[in-house]
Amino acid sequence: MKYPYAGTEVSPEKTQVQIITLLKSYGIEAQLTTPRPNNQDQTTIDFIHRVKVAGIEKQIMFHFKTPVLNKTVKQYNPKTYRTETMTVNDEPAAWRLLYWYIKLKLRAIQWNLATYEQEFMSRIAAQLEDGRMVTLGEGLEKMLANGTLEHLALAQKG
Repeated sequence: MKYPYAGTEVSPEKTQVQIITLLKSYGIEAQLTTPRPNNQDQTTIDFIHRVKVAGIEKQIMFHFKTPVLNKTVKQYNPKTYRTETMTVNDEPAAWRLLYWYIKLKLRAIQWNLATYEQEFMSRIAAQLEDGRMVTLGEGLEKMLANGTLEHLALAQKG
């Protein structure tokens, strides 16, 4: 199955600007983060949403990575003096997909189908001491994999 936006001519940089502009139109601060060595191999986008909890304003950070959409291309390899078939990430399509994903979620919130927290819960982010950014969704996946989620649920009963 072919993934959406394959063959798009919109550059990743243009789509990144569109995402930041979209978020700003909803009053949301956004920040683009480029890949850091030994930390992540994808460009990410983070945004902050302010909410009031018990009358106190809190900031929640949401963290997104572009999806990995592999495509096969033929490129000239100057080392071998040949054209070779390679698998690369289709960054333009990945950024378009992320743009529309965020836009549709924001529209669902705008139309009162859901709240920010409901739409973006798995993307709520925290930065670890070593500088890595992790999301609530990634943490829950690990808990499910090692069986500790059941312990959390049992602890909430009492």
